[in-house]
Amino acid sequence: MPPVLRPLRPGLLTLTLTASLAGVAGLAPVPAAHAAEAIGTVVGNTAAWGDRDPANDQDGDSVYGYADNYYGQQDVPADLAGKRITAVAASDTNSVALDSDGKVHVWGYAGVPANGWGTAPPAALASQTVTAIDAFFYGMIALTANHTVHTWGSAHAVPAALSDKNVTKVAMGGAALALTDEAGGKVYAWGNNLWGEAVVPPAAQSGVIAIAGDRVSSLALKADGSIVMWGAPFGTVPAPDPGRHFVDISAGGDNKYAAIDDAGKVYTWGYFPPAPPAELTDEHVVAIDVGATMTSAVTDTGELFLWGDDGYRYIHRAGCPDTVDPSCTAADSDNRAFLPANVAGRPVLDVAVGNSHLVAALQTPVTNLAPPTISGTARVGQTLTATPGGWLPADAAIGYQWRRNGAPIADATASTYTLTDSDDGATITVAVSGTRSGYLPSTAAVSDALIGAPRTPPVSVAAMTATAPTITVKTRHKVVRKLVVATGQASVPGAQVTVQWLRNGKAITGATATTYRVTRKDRGAKVRARVTWTAVGHTGTQALTRAVRVPR
Repeated sequence: MPPVLRPLRPGLLTLTLTASLAGVAGLAPVPAAHAAEAIGTVVGNTAAWGDRDPANDQDGDSVYGYADNYYGQQDVPADLAGKRITAVAASDTNSVALDSDGKVHVWGYAGVPANGWGTAPPAALASQTVTAIDAFFYGMIALTANHTVHTWGSAHAVPAALSDKNVTKVAMGGAALALTDEAGGKVYAWGNNLWGEAVVPPAAQSGVIAIAGDRVSSLALKADGSIVMWGAPFGTVPAPDPGRHFVDISAGGDNKYAAIDDAGKVYTWGYFPPAPPAELTDEHVVAIDVGATMTSAVTDTGELFLWGDDGYRYIHRAGCPDTVDPSCTAADSDNRAFLPANVAGRPVLDVAVGNSHLVAALQTPVTNLAPPTISGTARVGQTLTATPGGWLPADAAIGYQWRRNGAPIADATASTYTLTDSDDGATITVAVSGTRSGYLPSTAAVSDALIGAPRTPPVSVAAMTATAPTITVKTRHKVVRKLVVATGQASVPGAQVTVQWLRNGKAITGATATTYRVTRKDRGAKVRARVTWTAVGHTGTQALTRAVRVPR
């Protein structure tokens, strides 16, 4: 099947694919019975798995135990259960994850602690908040919130020159790299220097915005979109499309490079770099990572594409459980084996490609732990109050949308809602949403059967009564001059009262005061007053006074 991995979707997941390790002693081939079998573990929102299909070996060699979880790089630690992973990295033999509390987790090869180096995070990081990580070969690097750099494993110690610098980014290749805020972005490099990869050229000592490294070369992306390479680079940096500029870079293996432009297009170069798959043509890529035999790209919708040497590729399309959906091809369905069932369809947050395995942090949704509720009296004029319930993370931003019979009510987006006449007889619900940067949004709404529907009974109004109004006739020289109405008393304190005078049963224009001055038009007619009482949350009531015939 030709090369494409399309969306891996979300928590943390690790995908291990085959890689050629011919000549490596002590690594036994995977038994043939295991061919084309996916393996993996799932812990909370973290998943790890791999591919043992010899057909995917880049140069036809047998699949060795190294790609078969030899060092446990697929065995997600149990202590990641319930943790949210914000960044990942992958070395040749290890998986590294950074959680939302700023703590680093490493699994896989243990290193050689007896000889002074191991792959477990250094004790100094236990009391620090880490903001960025990277890994290569057996070495790892971390940047803390106070802008200090830590290295461990096979990585060389951090040079003293960085002790008083404000470091903003780190990267690990054959040489370790750090970017400071000096001169708009200055690169420092140290460690392996067989090819000059740790000797930073003048062009990379100012205006740099991103850094990357492979086994024999180092790269710097400048604010003007140019890319500087040193050490033993291979190939020529491609020119971005007209009017575009590069915004991110990656390097891996030996002389394999990739870049993204501001339109989300991927460019690759170096030593026989595999071209991006055609499926990326209409996608907007926001993150890339290059490994020894494969390159990954994450789109703005969280889809993951993976392609590699010899033209192989894998693709997983979200929402393709089988081939019944006409938009899902047989290849889409076949590739389900490369993803645990509970991962398919979840968007990717971050991805890292090692020598023979891939690690991805999956976007996790904001979680509603306790359903929202509504309190208050379901009566016109009364105010309802929504409580949001419990959410994870606790600092998620809470939003509200009140609904009338399932339809959103305009401008009703506060935690409280005052019922109006339009709500009379309606069912009022509220949808409470939780959002936070780096999380998928979540809504606890009437349509969410899992969470439930906070709702009120149909809105109702109470009855109101009033005493009967009376009318008094004012005369002068036995001629009817004025009529005065006493409106009576409503049963609801504060009820509003209005008066409308009627002539032979028809309203008299402008005659709405309690006193009415008789005119010539009233001679021979019957005049009376209609009194109306209204109050919020109650039915209105009306009454008529007796009729008074005005003499001619």
